[in-house]
Amino acid sequence: MKNLFLTFFLYSTQIFAQTTIDSIISIQTEQLKINKIKTFFYFETYCTGGVKLEELGEIDCSVEDSNIYLFWKVNNQCFLKKVSICATDEIKISNHIFDFYMVNLDQMKNENVKFYQTGENSFNTVSHSCFSKFHFYNNEVLIQKIINEYNLTGEHDNLNYEFNNNLRLVILAKLCKKTIQEVDQK
Repeated sequence: MKNLFLTFFLYSTQIFAQTTIDSIISIQTEQLKINKIKTFFYFETYCTGGVKLEELGEIDCSVEDSNIYLFWKVNNQCFLKKVSICATDEIKISNHIFDFYMVNLDQMKNENVKFYQTGENSFNTVSHSCFSKFHFYNNEVLIQKIINEYNLTGEHDNLNYEFNNNLRLVILAKLCKKTIQEVDQK
């Protein structure tokens, strides 16, 4: 019996260690399809570089140091759920994110955030930054959009500041972050 438990533990640890963002999203997406939910998207946030501080005994539920959130709509009600290696609850949210998403999806598919530009041929970059990433599903086709948060900064120096911050894609990211923050404060 001990050997069976140990084998099961080692096997589950190996599977758990192999969990990736793509595999978790894939499994979750299959579950949505089984439940005939067609209106959904994922919002992922992550940072590169830097130091991550954790409290002793605190469980890190992130996947590959990313926070992934699923937004979906069913029967005219919208929901949010953190997708992680830990169990999380679905939370009913306002319809405003999905109203914005549905109206602007076609435009967002074609939008891209421009680099932080300081002159005609001069660009600013950093070796570490935070990112927002969307996983949109349109007619079962995956469309991924990445926003480097650094390119949204530099109000007075960045020639693309206004352009970038007025993109529908960026506005949706801000709406998602605001909703997540409001839910976390409850």
